[in-house]
Amino acid sequence: MALGPFGLSAQGGEKPIAVERPDLKFNKALHLVKVAELDWAILSSFLAYLKAPPIDGSKRLETEANSRVLECIESSGPSIYSHIAAENYAAKMSMSELDDAIAFYESPLGAKVILITRSGFQAMTYSEVTPAPPLTDDESTHLKEFSQSRAGRAMATPPEWRKVDERNRMLFKICIDSQRAIKPTS
Repeated sequence: MALGPFGLSAQGGEKPIAVERPDLKFNKALHLVKVAELDWAILSSFLAYLKAPPIDGSKRLETEANSRVLECIESSGPSIYSHIAAENYAAKMSMSELDDAIAFYESPLGAKVILITRSGFQAMTYSEVTPAPPLTDDESTHLKEFSQSRAGRAMATPPEWRKVDERNRMLFKICIDSQRAIKPTS
């Protein structure tokens, strides 16, 4: 992959990485995405969708080739979604709101919220779940205060799903094409 409109770059089999841009607000939003692991959450939700049994009871990932595609997607890493999420938060949050959200996620309570979120996604993707400690009453109160703040409300709105869906399709196609290039050995 080469540098593209979302700042993705990879050479010689390396994973795509998020590249900073000269825009200070965008870079602050990119920092928020990394601190709060928002890109990881988007990748995890895509994996949860792919791993969940279809409603009709059929098996979505029953073949070895499909399993390899899923492994490819899992190994791509969350950076493929970093710029989509950063563009979203830069567009809808003020610099002050970005600062408040970063401060929250860099706090001990924010770190605990990330652990709880990660545990939830691990369960959704049928991964080994790392138990997260429950929130205390005081922590629950502070979390509620943050979620009702301007920054918290802005954080509650997900990225534009059309862009996420386009990125999901691109990633899926790359992984499918890579599996087609692998020839079975006899």
